[in-house]
Amino acid sequence: MDKKIITFIFILILITPITGIKAQTTEAGEHSHYVWRSLMIPGWGEYSLNEQKRGKIFVFTESLLWIGMGGSILGSNLEKNTYEAIAMEHGGISSGDKPRQFWIDIGNYDSREDFIAEHLRWRDFDAIETYEDLEWDWNWISKSDKKYFESKRVRSDRLLLMGKFFIGGIVLNHIISGIDALYLSRKNSENGIQFSIFPIHSLPDGRIYLNLSVSF
Repeated sequence: MDKKIITFIFILILITPITGIKAQTTEAGEHSHYVWRSLMIPGWGEYSLNEQKRGKIFVFTESLLWIGMGGSILGSNLEKNTYEAIAMEHGGISSGDKPRQFWIDIGNYDSREDFIAEHLRWRDFDAIETYEDLEWDWNWISKSDKKYFESKRVRSDRLLLMGKFFIGGIVLNHIISGIDALYLSRKNSENGIQFSIFPIHSLPDGRIYLNLSVSF
């Protein structure tokens, strides 16, 4: 699994909740340690509050998200290795160390000459300049090879995108668990959580607005 992605996950886990719930945790005082437990490990705060059922839900969700993320990224890398090997064997690619745009282009054109000819008609000289060096040359043996390559490349991109969605789910699960731990700790305290709604009359436009107040 890519180390950069793992680092990115932990940064989001540690930073995003801080910015979103900082005000609540500082006000919570004695309740904040439950929140931080759940922010670090979803379900931990719930378990500490003897809410095993809710804690299990967050732990189970976290496990599924990590498995999904790992499987998606691993699958994407495997498909990437496959389409690079196909391109080198059937497309005449010199090496697999190429940028993403290159793999997109060779999936759309039979050869480098076809790519240059079409972009000359478009007067897209920047794109042509990129492939002037023979190091970027390719020439597919058959259209079926190119089609098979493209299917693998698209699948790799989709799996990588899916992995990114799982990363977002992991971050969201940490945030929700932290909020849930705060709610439960407040609920179990003497103060509890109080909601109040009262109307506000706006003189400039004559409208009446409802103001929702939540106190802990």
